[in-house]
Amino acid sequence: MIYRKKSLNEHHVESAGAIAYVSVIDESTEEHGIGTAFHVGNGLFITAKHVVEGKSIVEVATTKRAIEKYENRAYRNETANFTNPKRLKVIDGPKFSESYDSVDVAVFRVELNGINLPRLTFDSATSHYIDDTSYLLDNVLVIGYPPIPFSKMPIQVASLGQVNAVIDVRHSAYPHFIVSSLARGGYSGGPVLSENGKVIGIVTESLVHNNNLTESGFMSILCAEAVILEIQKHYSFDTEEHDVYWKFEQIVEVKLRDPSKDVGDLNARIPDSVIHVCDIDPEACGHIECGDASLLAGAVQLVEKLCSIEKLEQYSSNTIFSFYSHSYGDTLRNAAFELKNFFIENGYVEISETDSFDSGE
Repeated sequence: MIYRKKSLNEHHVESAGAIAYVSVIDESTEEHGIGTAFHVGNGLFITAKHVVEGKSIVEVATTKRAIEKYENRAYRNETANFTNPKRLKVIDGPKFSESYDSVDVAVFRVELNGINLPRLTFDSATSHYIDDTSYLLDNVLVIGYPPIPFSKMPIQVASLGQVNAVIDVRHSAYPHFIVSSLARGGYSGGPVLSENGKVIGIVTESLVHNNNLTESGFMSILCAEAVILEIQKHYSFDTEEHDVYWKFEQIVEVKLRDPSKDVGDLNARIPDSVIHVCDIDPEACGHIECGDASLLAGAVQLVEKLCSIEKLEQYSSNTIFSFYSHSYGDTLRNAAFELKNFFIENGYVEISETDSFDSGE
C-alpha cells in the first residue's frame, strides 16, 4: 500500500477544531486580551504562561469544525464526523511553574462532557538532539487568534511559514525556532505544525527590543520538549500514549564542549566531543568523537579497559572511533559516564546528555 503524504491544508482542517481562543481580563487594569490554546487529549489545553498569568479567563472556545478526516479536499462521511464549535468550561487550572526561570507554558483542563474534540500530537525531537540545522527551511503551519480589527468575533488565522533559525535565548534553557510568519499578538500559545502534522513547538514571544510593536519582532517558537515536560509537572501525560517516543532504544549520548575553543561562543549547538553507546539486541556498540587526537586515544584506551571490545574501527582522519562490544546493559552505560568524566577531567564541559537505558528499578 502506498501512503500519500498529507498536505498542510489537510493537516490544518483536521487540527483546527482542536485549537481555541482564550479571552482574558487583567483585573488590575481591566484590560482585555486574547491568546491561543490547543487540545492535547483528555480535556487538557496548552497555552503560553504570559497569556493567563495574573489574569482571569473569561472564555475559552473553538471556532472551527472538528473534522475527523479530510482528504483530497473532501470530508469523509461528512454528516457524521465533525463537531461544531464549542464554548468550553475550564474545570482545573491554569497551572504553570512560578519560578523565575520557568518556561512560558500554561496548562488547564476543560469539561468535555462527551464532546468529540480532536487532539494535537507533539514531535519527538528533544533539546539534546535539536541542532542548528533542525527543521531549517522546513514549511510549517502556525495557527492562532491574532485580533483582527472590525471582526465581530475572534477569528482563527492559519499562516504558512518556514523555520529560519534555531536559537538559544538568554532566558530559557530550551531551544527556540525562528519562524518566518509575521509575529502578532494573539498567536501566543498557538501550535506550530510541521509537514507531518506534529506540533514542533508553541508561539511564546515576538523577541522585540525597547517595547517596539509586536509586528516588528521575530516569531519565536518554544520547542515541544519544554511543553511536554511542563504538562507532566501538573498532569498525567504518558508520552508514548501521545505518540511521543523519547526512549525507543537503549542509548546514552553525551555532548561536550572544549571551553578553550571559541566555537561555543559562536554556536552553542556544535559539540567538540560526542560519546554515544547503544545496546540494541543482539548488538552493543558505540562511538566516540573528538577532534583532539591524543585525548581521543586516551578515551579509546579507557573504553577498552571498561568493556570487552569485539571490534574497534577508526574513521574521519582520526576524529571518530567506533566500537562493537561483548559488554551489555549497565556495563556499557557506566562506561559512557566514565568517558564523560574523563573528558570533564581534561577540561571539557557538558552541553547535554540523554539516557534511555533501563536502570533495572
